[in-house]
Amino acid sequence: MVMVRIGIVTAVAAFLLLLPGVSPVAWWLDSGELSAAAVELGVPHPPGVPGWAHLGRLAAALPIGALGFRVALASAACAAAACGLVADLLRRHRLPAPAAFVLALWPLSNPTFVRAARIAEIYAFGTLLAVYVVWALDPRWGRGRADRMRLCGAFVATWAALGYGDLRLAFAPWFLGLFVLAVRRRARIAAWLPVVAAMALGTALAVLLAARREPVAAWGDPTNLGGLVDHLTARSIRESFATEILPASAAAWREAATRFATRMADDLGPMGLAIAGWGLVTLPFAGRRPRTAALGRLLAWIVVVHTFYAIGINPMGEADRQTGIVIAPVAAMAAGLVLARFVGRLGRARWAVLPLALAMIVLPPALGSFHEAKVTATFAPRHWTAAAVDQIPEGGLLLTQSDDLAAGLRMMRVAEGLPPGVRTIPAQHLYRPPMGAASHDPVIVRLHRAARRGANDAERVRAVTSVHEGPVALEHPGSGLFEGIAGTGPPSGRLPVGFVVGHGVAAEGPLADVRGAWMRLEPLLATYEDRRRFADAATRRIALWIEVAGGLGLASADLLTDALSAGRFVLETVDPDHAHAYAVVAAIFDRLGDRRRAVEAARAALARAPAGERALSNLALYLSRAGPGTAEHAEAIVLLARAVALRPHHDRPWDALANLLAAEGDAVGARLARARDPAVLDHVGRIYGARAAAP
Repeated sequence: MVMVRIGIVTAVAAFLLLLPGVSPVAWWLDSGELSAAAVELGVPHPPGVPGWAHLGRLAAALPIGALGFRVALASAACAAAACGLVADLLRRHRLPAPAAFVLALWPLSNPTFVRAARIAEIYAFGTLLAVYVVWALDPRWGRGRADRMRLCGAFVATWAALGYGDLRLAFAPWFLGLFVLAVRRRARIAAWLPVVAAMALGTALAVLLAARREPVAAWGDPTNLGGLVDHLTARSIRESFATEILPASAAAWREAATRFATRMADDLGPMGLAIAGWGLVTLPFAGRRPRTAALGRLLAWIVVVHTFYAIGINPMGEADRQTGIVIAPVAAMAAGLVLARFVGRLGRARWAVLPLALAMIVLPPALGSFHEAKVTATFAPRHWTAAAVDQIPEGGLLLTQSDDLAAGLRMMRVAEGLPPGVRTIPAQHLYRPPMGAASHDPVIVRLHRAARRGANDAERVRAVTSVHEGPVALEHPGSGLFEGIAGTGPPSGRLPVGFVVGHGVAAEGPLADVRGAWMRLEPLLATYEDRRRFADAATRRIALWIEVAGGLGLASADLLTDALSAGRFVLETVDPDHAHAYAVVAAIFDRLGDRRRAVEAARAALARAPAGERALSNLALYLSRAGPGTAEHAEAIVLLARAVALRPHHDRPWDALANLLAAEGDAVGARLARARDPAVLDHVGRIYGARAAAP
């Protein structure tokens, strides 16, 4: 009863601590799309996460707050329940109740864990499933309950493997080994494990049945067995990010590993990382405590798999803290098991040592994460979506390219409805037929049919804009998916939208455009994540001004100076560490002929995005203007070699590297670069490294 009570008390305390920062509306990224899927019992994006939409739908029935807030409460409840299970497990391993309580709440000082727990996302639900599996497989269950708990763990592990790629990698081989071991030992559960796993596979039917209803929130079309398998295995996402998954170069692996290790050190704190790491290394070999060793092996395996997944499978999720969430409660369990091993040897001294150890574990990350405490408590995503929709007249079409706006629009359509005659399409989805309810809209169907004529994203967008009989707006025209598509005049429309067909009033100039948008939206941008998105939109708009004006022959010194003032306004007022803003300022200085300041701004951009291919290439471009034979030209070659090492599948840095090597008269190096031969990296390091480092 004491263990049950400590688990419940911890879960309630965790929920109450999470509650003040829960997102009051659907947050950024995929939160709007997932909220819509929950409200409507629709089809979330791959891999679909069977059961999550039903949990969100249950939360959406609560009569409090906006629908996005209600769905986010489900995430908070899942994270709190995971903390409760951690406390229960540690108490079962004879860690004193106060220590178990504090360690179980340690994940709440982890910015990655807390962010996932306060927004409408799938990660807190996955964390709860993973922690439940560990809790169910705890060898300290009595003989009468051990088999039942293992079967429960097998059911939840199979369920989790359907919805999460990282948990699939973690639990599939583990339970296969458990089944083989049970068969060899002729254990009673050997016959039941396949049955339980088959029952858990039935949860996938929730995704298929949701697709059959043709909801508005239909990311995919898993209406048959093949489509269901593709959706659950995230085939479309794997194909879209094929060049990022399992990086092709050692430099990319090192860069991803460095970023992940840095974040884990910040999330866990130095002492917590050390104690949890010590436990994960030593617990699997605790020979005198076989049950602790068995649990330690499972914890270590989960951390190894999630680390590999974050570095090698989904390095794209690092910037938005979308990986490694499970590591927080696993680290708490590992640290608790380490303390439990030694607490019995301390006698009465434990009441002095334990509080000190717990303070050293919990306080550093807690004190360092204050800036994250309210990052999710913002209405900005809803206002950002409304700022885009309010500009679209009846009969207008809005093509989006970011998850932020596409997901926000889907949530708005489900929860509130869009204005009459307004249609929206994610531009990255033009390659496929419309899904769900959209497949019955004749205008949407006609636009998708026109898009099939295009061989790439740009051609598909041009095809759609040419056949639509009304105003067309693009999210961030001139960049990303819409690069080279910027309309026929100065930018029109207000951030984050730019019109390319038939609507919108042109702004007076870059500075007036950006400053006006900031004055209008600044009261609504409560957190640094909100301001970062505004800064990104503003710098894209400044770049669009330069591009369009240049094409019209209007790129005068006055316009460039005005654009420079707009870029400085973003850095001084909105986000002083925005890498793209520095890159835009560098490009303007370069056009004005001030190479020294262009190099300084480009170095500032690279310092904030050290692995950015564009940042490396831009700085190399400005340095190369010093001419062959100079130290700056050699440094440009070294920078391009680094860009090639990080992104060997991109052609631009290869071509630029070949051109600079040819300019140096280095025929061998230029030939290697044109052939895309990785040997050019050693060649560059050997010949140009020392020269580039010279003052």
